[in-house]
Amino acid sequence: MNLNFNFNSIIKFELMGFAEPIYKIGKVTNVDSTEVAIIPQLKVYRNVHGSIHGRLDQYCTADDDCVVHIRRSLIASWCYAKATDIEIRKFISESDVQFSIQKTGSTKKFEDYTFNEYNHVTGFHKGNGRSCALIKEAQQTIGNT
Repeated sequence: MNLNFNFNSIIKFELMGFAEPIYKIGKVTNVDSTEVAIIPQLKVYRNVHGSIHGRLDQYCTADDDCVVHIRRSLIASWCYAKATDIEIRKFISESDVQFSIQKTGSTKKFEDYTFNEYNHVTGFHKGNGRSCALIKEAQQTIGNT
């Protein structure tokens, strides 16, 4: 499959081989002939105009503390993800730090996260790294390691 996106793009991958579709969303950090490495994203709730409870930022996500490796042979399709995508389940909240830490399992402070701003017109984060389009996929079957 042609992975025609840039490094640091936030992509939604549909994986095949399951009874129901499984999706993984993350910032692309590495692509080689056999796998794609992504950093899962967290929804961001921020205080807006002095509100007590944070509101979902529709144009921002934050990097989680882990990396997920996806075999290229399992990717059925991909598309650019939006910050509000329902497959992004975990979140951080500026107004409720204790709950955020429990939810993500992290001890980071809100301001220590890496935030990813999405384009306000398209709603996408298309990255600023080099293109992955020329990285060819290894010819292998799903059962090979």
